[in-house]
Amino acid sequence: MSDTFSINDYPAIIQFDSGASHSFISFKFGAKVGLDFCHTKGSCMISTPGGKVASNQMVRTAPLKPGSKTIPTDLILLPLERMEVIFGMEWMNRHGYY
Repeated sequence: MSDTFSINDYPAIIQFDSGASHSFISFKFGAKVGLDFCHTKGSCMISTPGGKVASNQMVRTAPLKPGSKTIPTDLILLPLERMEVIFGMEWMNRHGYY
């Protein structure tokens, strides 16, 4: 399932993934919309359909707008190719999407 939300006033295609434990943003999209990245204390190993990928960067409190309400959202940076943002189960449960 997917939808379009706004991040930093740019439209973002959001993929809702009930199999994902965390939420992610592509490096390319994060840079395009001017989000600040920060380093995490350790590296996070993510299993993807293409194999395992390590990330030690994230965006803290990205201004996500699903309509008129702003929801600050933490997103792990990944080299996503065909998607801009993925919301995992934790995000969907917290915000009533699942």
